[in-house]
Amino acid sequence: MKPVLEVQNLTKIFSYKGQPDITAVSDISFQIFPGEWVALIGESGSGKSTIAKMVTRLLAPSKGSIFLNGRDITHMKGMQLKPIYQKMQMVFQTPAGSFDPRRTLGDGIGESLRNSGMGPIQTQERVIQLLTQCGLDGSFAKYYPHEASGGQCQRAAIARALAIEPELLICDEITSALDVTVQAQIMELLHSIQKQTNMAYLFISHDLALVQQFSHRILVLQQGKLIEEGTPDEIIFHPKEAYTKQFIESTL
Repeated sequence: MKPVLEVQNLTKIFSYKGQPDITAVSDISFQIFPGEWVALIGESGSGKSTIAKMVTRLLAPSKGSIFLNGRDITHMKGMQLKPIYQKMQMVFQTPAGSFDPRRTLGDGIGESLRNSGMGPIQTQERVIQLLTQCGLDGSFAKYYPHEASGGQCQRAAIARALAIEPELLICDEITSALDVTVQAQIMELLHSIQKQTNMAYLFISHDLALVQQFSHRILVLQQGKLIEEGTPDEIIFHPKEAYTKQFIESTL
């Protein structure tokens, strides 16, 4: 089986005039396979979101390579990325902020469908289908972001990401702004979707307790370096690094 995503020696160095360079991510390598849920965990500032932005090409890496389905996307820009985003989607931390406040949730969910040439009636039907799949009534298509709760907006954001049936979903702290009950509901939703679609997940979080139930593998990040990886049981019950042990004690 070939990986959906492969990252090789990925590095990001930020340079500021008159100040020392800051290495946000240092020589990171990992793979994600179809149907696999990989959690990337670490404290705030460890480089998790920087990795997500590089993988999605929102940020250019300083060094290293990124492969999607074996295709090198490291230096792609502009229109070159259009077919890439049909295979890879991202869900962000602040659900309401990821939608245009002047447009309904249905408009936001249907945008990629319209851009792909789908007609208005088919788009409307597909949007309702996606909302239903994500646990929302079809009437939410007419809601504006401010009219929905955080959990409802996040469900709509997941529906939008699923619209073009990607093979890789990147979730960047998508439950951190939600209460515990809604967090559990979102995790169950993602689990159900993965069983239906065999989609691969890169799930970024600082909450080990949240990811341990559903993840197949956990990558532990410290100050931009990948220091440990393994199954949830290996990481939680048999951690090798002192940082991992401290992280477990502080989060479980």
